[in-house]
Amino acid sequence: MIHKRQDIASNLDSGQVLWFGVKREERQNYAKNALNTVIVPVKLTLISTEDIDMLSSGFSQREVREKRILRLFKEALSNNDVALLLNMSPSTISKQVREYMERTKEVVPTGGTVHDPGRAITHKRIIIRLYLEGYLTPEIAKRTKHSEEACDRYIRAFNKVRMLADRKNARNELVHR
Repeated sequence: MIHKRQDIASNLDSGQVLWFGVKREERQNYAKNALNTVIVPVKLTLISTEDIDMLSSGFSQREVREKRILRLFKEALSNNDVALLLNMSPSTISKQVREYMERTKEVVPTGGTVHDPGRAITHKRIIIRLYLEGYLTPEIAKRTKHSEEACDRYIRAFNKVRMLADRKNARNELVHR
């Protein structure tokens, strides 16, 4: 760990920092605590030349902040880490990422989309929304950065649930006539 940290630290560019975050593959659960959670060093770009160019070109602070938030999630951070580094509340970070995913139909690798822990907007929901909008599996896979097989599996499961719901609704209509 020490050698890895030294290697990363010696390769930092201007605007980058070394941060210790929860390993992306770590799933959180009730038995997890700080002592049994894997922490890894991560090189993060807090400020990039693109951020500076966007600001000098007239982009709003919100647009630049969105770009920074997305970049930090892609560089392997949790919602709380991003909030701490950008001096913002976790709920503000979540709201901006959720709005971005709904607007662009692009999946951002947050804990909610990677591990599907609860009510977070998930990659499955985005895949099904694209399917219902008429996109074909290859385009859905490309947009969501998933395999075609995974997209087809989610779509098949969705269609089974939809078929059962339709049957139940049809049965209820017969009963109430």
